Amino acid sequence: MSTILNYNLSPYGAVKGENVTLTLTITNPSNGKKQDNIRVSLQFDLDLTANSADVHPSSKEKSWSNAAQTTSSGVVFVIQPDDGVSLDPGKSVQFSFSNVSITDNNSIGKIALIEQVDGETHTSNLSVLKLQPKLDMVGYANPVKIGKGQSTTLFFTSNAASKIIIEPIGKEIKTKVQGNGQTFSTSLKWTPEVQSGDNYTSTYTLTAYNDAGDYFPFIINVYTEKPVISSFTAEPATDVSLDDDNAVTLSWETLYSNVTYLQPQYGGPILVANNGQQTFSGQQLKRFLRNSPNQSSLEFSLIVDNGDGYQHSSSISVELASARILYFKFKNPDLTYPIFAAKNAVDAIMQGGNGDDVPNTYTVDGSGGPLEQYLGGKTDVPQIMYFSPDKENIKAGEKITLNWVVQNISKMTLIPGNIDAPIDEEGKGGVEVTVTQDTNYVLTSQSGLTSTLAVQVTNSDGLEQGCQ
Repeated sequence: MSTILNYNLSPYGAVKGENVTLTLTITNPSNGKKQDNIRVSLQFDLDLTANSADVHPSSKEKSWSNAAQTTSSGVVFVIQPDDGVSLDPGKSVQFSFSNVSITDNNSIGKIALIEQVDGETHTSNLSVLKLQPKLDMVGYANPVKIGKGQSTTLFFTSNAASKIIIEPIGKEIKTKVQGNGQTFSTSLKWTPEVQSGDNYTSTYTLTAYNDAGDYFPFIINVYTEKPVISSFTAEPATDVSLDDDNAVTLSWETLYSNVTYLQPQYGGPILVANNGQQTFSGQQLKRFLRNSPNQSSLEFSLIVDNGDGYQHSSSISVELASARILYFKFKNPDLTYPIFAAKNAVDAIMQGGNGDDVPNTYTVDGSGGPLEQYLGGKTDVPQIMYFSPDKENIKAGEKITLNWVVQNISKMTLIPGNIDAPIDEEGKGGVEVTVTQDTNYVLTSQSGLTSTLAVQVTNSDGLEQGCQ
């Protein structure tokens, strides 16, 4: 009587590229006779690969051995007891074949069991049912929200597909089916075509097909949003007044914008990046105000556009420091060659006097302007026409004389020190001071008219000084 062969194949339904495990149990029936000569051969079809199979015999009572032999039709494993070993009645020995790989999907794989017991041979076949792998698909868009005219990337992964068709793009993607699980991943960059103006959802259907004609659809939605401005700021803050030698930096962030630009209150639009910053110097701000010189602020609008007529905007007003005249005086005490300077001025002009009756006029246009000052001529306007030291290249501890020429002023004070500033009948005066460090000297009248002289000490040949 032959032995009893039981087997279990896990998983029973296998797919191409998958590994299976075969468990074989050999049992001696209870007929009271030991089986001393048991030989079992397992022959694998060509579409099964068992060359790398791990064979694990398990029996607590007996020692068994196995050997693999490669033939033209596959691999043969021979299982037999060691010398002097028999299988007792009712006892079993179990063998486990793992990592058996299925390499072909066109036919049903077979394993031939050839049993030889005491000279008798019995043959049976085990069938490996190979199933069509499960077809599926997953995917997503990144970013899932975009602006009109912007692109997104469709990412998708399919199991067991030979091709994928994406609609409404009409794009077909093919892949060679291979590998464990037959999984492949890919991506596609795409710019959706959307309706004008309104928010819009673009729906893409990705359908995976296998060679058997099965299909699996998957939907990815891409949302086209209206452009928005996330932030729009100025540094320094907008409540800080800017001199023309300062600068302001405008920074912004937007979402879903196709076109972004800055629009100054005066002048044309400036195309900028969707997220970024731009710095404007005081000189540039003055140029924007060339045709409106007396404005005390300049407004910038940030505008985002979807490229098809829809716009969203945000505005910032930059405050400008008022225009002021730093000084307007004569270059020398002989009252010849007027010199002048202004700050935050858009336009400034000096017009010379016409004889003694018409004074020199210095006119400034700028934020908070216009301003006008007079110098010289027969006028009842109090004026400090000249204020300067008698030498250059002043060293620390050196004595210098500060000289001035005024008009229609009877009494003045020199600060620091609150020193009385003498004035003769021609309006001229001067005082000797010792300069120990950089000092701002202020000549002031009772009516509040002032002129400031910045004296800097130096150990070199150059002296920086100014007069306001």
